[in-house]
Amino acid sequence: MRYLNKIIFINSAHVPYAEIRLDGNVHFIGTQGVGKSTLLRAILFFYNVDKSKLGIKTQAGQKGYDEFYLPHQNSYIIYEVCRETGKFFVMTFLSHGRTAFRIVDCAYDKRFFLEEDGSVRYEWGRISEQIGARVYKSNIIRGYEEFRDIIYGNSQQVAKEHRRFSLMESAKYRQVPLTIQNIFMNQSLESRVIKDTIIDSMDFAGDEIDLNRYREEVKNFRQQYEDIWKWYKVERNGKVKVKTDADAVIERYTNYEYVRKLISELCGQLNYALGRDTSRLPVLSEQESASSTELSRQRRLLGEENEKFTKERDSLKGSEAIINNFLKKINEKRQHYKEIDIEKTAVRIGKEGELKIQQLSLTNQEKTLTSKNLSVKSKYDTLIQEVDNNLTAFGLQCQKQLNESDRQRIESEGRLQTEWNEKADAVRSQYERKLKEHQRLLDDARQTKNDLTLQDQRVRQSNPYKEETDELERKIKGLSNKRLDLLKASTEKQKEIDRITSDVAIQRKDLETVCDREIADIENDIKLISADIARFDDMLSRQKGSLIEWLTLNKPGWESNVGKVLDEDAVLYNTALNPQMSTPSDSIYGIRIDVNNIEKTVKTPDELKAQKTLLEQKAEEQNKRIALRKQRLETDIAEQEHKPGVRLKQLRMEKMTIDAEYNQIPRRIEIVQKEKEAAEERLKKWREDELEKLQKKLGETGKEIETLDKQKDSLTALREKEIASLQSSYNKQKKELKTNSDQQKAEVNAELKKKEQAAVQRKVELQAQMDAELKGLGVDVDQLADIRRQLQQVVDNLKYIDEHRAE
Repeated sequence: MRYLNKIIFINSAHVPYAEIRLDGNVHFIGTQGVGKSTLLRAILFFYNVDKSKLGIKTQAGQKGYDEFYLPHQNSYIIYEVCRETGKFFVMTFLSHGRTAFRIVDCAYDKRFFLEEDGSVRYEWGRISEQIGARVYKSNIIRGYEEFRDIIYGNSQQVAKEHRRFSLMESAKYRQVPLTIQNIFMNQSLESRVIKDTIIDSMDFAGDEIDLNRYREEVKNFRQQYEDIWKWYKVERNGKVKVKTDADAVIERYTNYEYVRKLISELCGQLNYALGRDTSRLPVLSEQESASSTELSRQRRLLGEENEKFTKERDSLKGSEAIINNFLKKINEKRQHYKEIDIEKTAVRIGKEGELKIQQLSLTNQEKTLTSKNLSVKSKYDTLIQEVDNNLTAFGLQCQKQLNESDRQRIESEGRLQTEWNEKADAVRSQYERKLKEHQRLLDDARQTKNDLTLQDQRVRQSNPYKEETDELERKIKGLSNKRLDLLKASTEKQKEIDRITSDVAIQRKDLETVCDREIADIENDIKLISADIARFDDMLSRQKGSLIEWLTLNKPGWESNVGKVLDEDAVLYNTALNPQMSTPSDSIYGIRIDVNNIEKTVKTPDELKAQKTLLEQKAEEQNKRIALRKQRLETDIAEQEHKPGVRLKQLRMEKMTIDAEYNQIPRRIEIVQKEKEAAEERLKKWREDELEKLQKKLGETGKEIETLDKQKDSLTALREKEIASLQSSYNKQKKELKTNSDQQKAEVNAELKKKEQAAVQRKVELQAQMDAELKGLGVDVDQLADIRRQLQQVVDNLKYIDEHRAE
């Protein structure tokens, strides 16, 4: 079963939002003015789709259907319909100033039309997005006959995709909406009245058609049809040539207008850029001069700093050589001290004071033991002293020889050292010049490498196309913003166009309504006149054999007596009365009346013909009034649409220009994007080329530095080799001198050793003789020998200290 399930008002008829269910027995109760008639008219409009048959009395000051029910762009009346396979809804809204329809194949949901904050959407795109892409949504249905065919199932006139939205299936449904209309418009709901209404509605009697009117309307139909047909004639390629050509002309014209405007803008930009750059030339020249001066100054300062650096480096290298020589001597001393065990020597030297005290103590002990035998002791002391003196004299002579040998050795070593230093200095000087030259070249190469490395970093970080890419980025952003502004401006223009179009449509509708009302009144008059003419024609057609013909022939003057009491249609023009003359009498069926008091003029056939002629002339005049009224309507519409038409033309041209510019912006953005990508590609290519050059130079510089380092190392090795050769020769000669000196010292020391041994032997003999004499005199010689032994040890230690003190 299919039926209207629900009606929804959204910003309609002064109602922000209301849902009313119609699925069953519905009874509307309420006081006057609460909206019962408003609701009934909205329901009736769904069934008859005729705004002039809703009982709206515009003559009485009531607003028209569109103005009252759909006053805003976001005003809707929605009808939800149930069927066997599910629900669908029909939305009515205002399009081009009049009510239009759209069918959506799903159940109604409030969220389709209302935002979360309660505001009503007016853009179909937003509504369609909420409904969903998979739900079928018809195109806008502007034809009321087309919508009735869909609802009532006239499958011969309905597209295949619309057939599932019918409430019934009938090609002859014309009386159904009329019946529903008569029921809705009838105030009485008694079954008898409804039955009579349905019966009256089912009258299929044909209406009269005014051919003159339709002839006037279709006079230029052929030309209009051909003009329209050209827009729908499909060529063999499946395209409409005229429409394609028209679209191409419009597109080219809009592109031409846009390009002309763009050329004007670009000329202005070029003039501005020319003036700006011309004014900047002197400033840039001054900046270039200042930069060149600063560059020269920086190069001079860099040269001075390099010279200072070279001098300071050479000075530091000299100091480094001195320090290294001193450290070398320290290492040699450290090695010598390690070989002689300097720590034990330092310990023995530290005991010098203690040894001297011990020597004094032992000497006193010796004196104490020999104090009673001084003569013996003095004699032997004198002999021992003589031995010591002889040994000392010989030792001094030997020491003199040793000193002379050392002197000669030192002089020879000095000469060797001087000769070695001169040769080493000559070698160093010779290689120093070469090393300095190599070092200069090496420093220059390293400086070049550092400069190239810094230049490499600058190339990686620098962007000579930055201003260009930034400008292109600003252009892209500006074009994107401009596109949004153009879209907004186009939308505003379209809104203004829609508003003016709607206003013009409403005003035109008002003019047409007034015209239709006047023409309807005239047509009603024509219908009355036509009815009288038809009645006269019927009466004239029945004249032959009628009573009036018999009276005219047989009863002269009948118009003033019997004609006043006889009905024209039923009696006078009746052909079935068979009139005959009877006995004269002044009464009718036994009744006598005074006919002089009856005010009636009997129309004779001639008079009927004359009156018919007058009525036909009057009907023709009324038809002329209709034609004139239609002409005046066209004139009024033309006058009314003239001023808005100029504004609409201007707005459409402005919108067309805006749309053309808007459509060109993606291409302009694409061009600018390509320019940006080309700039980025040029930057990449420039960096690759520059880095390749720098890497090549760095490689060459690196090889040069490596070569110079090897040459420097080779020169240093050669220098060290020659100095080592000189050092080896020097050490060999010095060793020979030391060997000769040591040999002479050994011979002298051997001779001195023999003398010392002989002296010691002699002293031992003298000590033994003295001890023998002292023993005979009662002296403890063992103790004395022990003291002498200890004293000799102390003397040996003190002698060792004296010999090693200088070390």
